[in-house]
Amino acid sequence: NRKLKPERVQEELKTMPGWRLMPGDSAIGRVRDFATADAAAAWIRFVAELAHQRGHAYTLVRSGNRVAVTLYEVGRAGRASGVTMAVLETGKALG
Repeated sequence: NRKLKPERVQEELKTMPGWRLMPGDSAIGRVRDFATADAAAAWIRFVAELAHQRGHAYTLVRSGNRVAVTLYEVGRAGRASGVTMAVLETGKALG
C-alpha cells in the first residue's frame, strides 16, 4: 500500500463525515460521542478488532462516552508512516 499525498487524503475525507487528517499528515482521526459508556466501550472493541484484522495501527482514547480514534500505517520504529487507501477504507467501515 502506497502512502497517499495529503491532497488526495483530503479529497477522500470529504466523503467521510467526522474524519480529518491529523497533524503531520500521517494519520486520520475522528471523535465520536455515544449515549452511554457501554456503547462507547462496544465501539472501541469494534475498532480494535477491525483495525487488527486489516493490519492497521490505531490509537484509542476514551473519556466517558467520548472516543477518539486515530488510524495509520506503521513505519519504522512503530511511528505513523502515512495514510493509504486501505486506511481510508477502514475509516469508512468504522463510520
